[in-house]
Amino acid sequence: MRSVVALIVLLGSLADSSASSSSFRQLYSGFDGPRESKSFRFDSADAVRASWVASAIPGQLEEILSRVDFTRDVLIAAAVGMRDDVNAPAKVVEVDGLVVYLEIGVNTADCTEPIRLSYPFVLVSVPRPKSPTPSEGFDHKGYENGCRPEMSGVPHDPGS
Repeated sequence: MRSVVALIVLLGSLADSSASSSSFRQLYSGFDGPRESKSFRFDSADAVRASWVASAIPGQLEEILSRVDFTRDVLIAAAVGMRDDVNAPAKVVEVDGLVVYLEIGVNTADCTEPIRLSYPFVLVSVPRPKSPTPSEGFDHKGYENGCRPEMSGVPHDPGS
């Protein structure tokens, strides 16, 4: 009897942990986001079209939106803000509710590559939250990715 209860508890904990991190889909990583770091939640395709995202990825917007079922999911744009050391696209490593955790490759401190400004961001599709007031936001960390040419971008701020 104890082993059955232990198995049920174990399976329940695995289901809870996998629901938070395996149910997201990273749809895009780019370098033309806002100057300020912030997480943006979009509940509809029209909301995305009316936002800074539309001007940041005009040629790819509709294809990305076609991959989001807004009846079940929301789209999160996690913007890192202005950076001067990025040499690789951002990658989402985990999502907990509507909180996005990402990593981004940066040059080593002794790198002599010319500095270029970029505005990294990611677009992530996540299940629509059941809670009326879910936690939202993002966190990121840079990892040393050698000494490579830096990415550059043009800022696209909200309201612009």
